Amino acid sequence: TGRPRRIGWLDLVQIRQSVRTSGLTEVAITKLDVMSGLKEIKICMAYEVDGQITTEMPASLEKIRKAKPVYKTMDGWDEIPSEDFSKIKAGNYNDLPKNLREYIEFVEEKIKCPITFISCGQDREKTILRPL
Repeated sequence: TGRPRRIGWLDLVQIRQSVRTSGLTEVAITKLDVMSGLKEIKICMAYEVDGQITTEMPASLEKIRKAKPVYKTMDGWDEIPSEDFSKIKAGNYNDLPKNLREYIEFVEEKIKCPITFISCGQDREKTILRPL
């Protein structure tokens, strides 16, 4: 579409809620290329509401409006060169940058759902299927 590919930090509170309420058995993660090259990646782990930390979605809109994200910071990763991506696409998940694999595996652990689709670019060819 020509629009900039923008991102916000991943919100694990909302994703855990979605996994639970929707009965998800697999998750896709996208726009990892947009995050490439960032020194740090933040992940919202919880919310602070009225001085209390919660890892669950607040039950009322009033509390949701007051919620402030509590972030964990992880190291970023370098951009994946195009010539390396064909090897990764062939199924070698371990060829992804180490910090990217750590990010994916951290998210999986926290949402208790496997990430099987990994998108590292706008083109379909930049999406890999990671077997369970």
